[in-house]
Amino acid sequence: IGAYAKWHRMALASDSPKLDGYARSADGNGLGAFPIHRRQTGTLAPGAPYDDKIHPLYWDAARGRHKRVVWKPGKRRCPNTPDQSHTPSAAYYSYLATGDRFFEEELAFWAMYPSSNWPHKGRLPANTRALAWQLRNVTDAAFALPDDHPRKKYLGDYVRSNLAWMAEAVDRDGHLMGRGNRKCSGRKNWVCGRRGSVWMYAWLIWSLDNSARKGFARAAGIRDKGAELIFRLYEATEEFKAPNGKVYRYDPRYAMPYNLALRLVKVEFRDDGREVETDLGSITDNTGKMYYYNLVNASHEYWFPGNNDAYKAWKRKHVTRKLMRPKDWPVDAKLEQKMASGAGYWHDYGNEECSAALARYANPRARAMYKYVHDWIDRRRSGSSGRLHGIEYVK
Repeated sequence: IGAYAKWHRMALASDSPKLDGYARSADGNGLGAFPIHRRQTGTLAPGAPYDDKIHPLYWDAARGRHKRVVWKPGKRRCPNTPDQSHTPSAAYYSYLATGDRFFEEELAFWAMYPSSNWPHKGRLPANTRALAWQLRNVTDAAFALPDDHPRKKYLGDYVRSNLAWMAEAVDRDGHLMGRGNRKCSGRKNWVCGRRGSVWMYAWLIWSLDNSARKGFARAAGIRDKGAELIFRLYEATEEFKAPNGKVYRYDPRYAMPYNLALRLVKVEFRDDGREVETDLGSITDNTGKMYYYNLVNASHEYWFPGNNDAYKAWKRKHVTRKLMRPKDWPVDAKLEQKMASGAGYWHDYGNEECSAALARYANPRARAMYKYVHDWIDRRRSGSSGRLHGIEYVK
């Protein structure tokens, strides 16, 4: 998943009819893999989903049989419905290349798709990369659809209404990652902090730039304010004197981690297995402090898929009191050394295109970040960056 698919970029760069055909085939066949968009003429405007009463069965490739299409209200998502965090750019390239009605409908449909997202009440999804991808899709449709398209005004208003709440959020918090999560799928639970994913956030900054360049002027100010945190991570000038007496500054080699501490929490581990959090506020005012609490939580993070034996063993080892304040958690010295070696392979996913977008403008901080990122990428690709976090880069 990225800004635009590689096959789109290759087709544009090569001017090759063959690659253009591949790109359009990927759009048409790839989008057709999701059996949630049926077309009909007459009653519904282009781009609208509908219920096919005549053909009530569809082929479920995962199970190898036909399934009946039924509406069942519930909290579980249909397995054939795409995750908004992984939705590609849908038909934008192919519609611009052909003007074909098929791709026009796909472009409109996938731009309308996030508006059904409950319970956000008209807001785009809160997950950072989901917000990036859906803002891209809605922006691109609002930009490219013809002026008389029945969805064009709605989609433009949809972008503007979302930019309004994002402007409030970035003014309030200094970033657009929200309050973060202590627990999230696929990652270990943290012990005294909430985190965001900065590589995902870099894609959101790119997406805001995409909106700004396609006529949504308010996105430019949000982009610039939101990018400030990423600049500060790369500059790494802020110091924090930790409870252990050491002074920490952010290591810019670790400027694009999967987890970045945003807030502190105090957690009460109760005998019945429940964990009760008390929010202690944001720490994004100091990147050294964010780095220190990254180390703290990485030193003690744990799997907790229920009150099982692994969790009980972790609890016996670490929790000497039921109430653990952030300053009560020490940093693992070996992990600190490993962390300081850098996790720089995140530089070339997310921040490569983010930094390139920001470097267009006469902003010396953006250009310095761009140079850092691309110097890193050049070293990695030449095999000179060695071995980081178990990944060896070779020529």
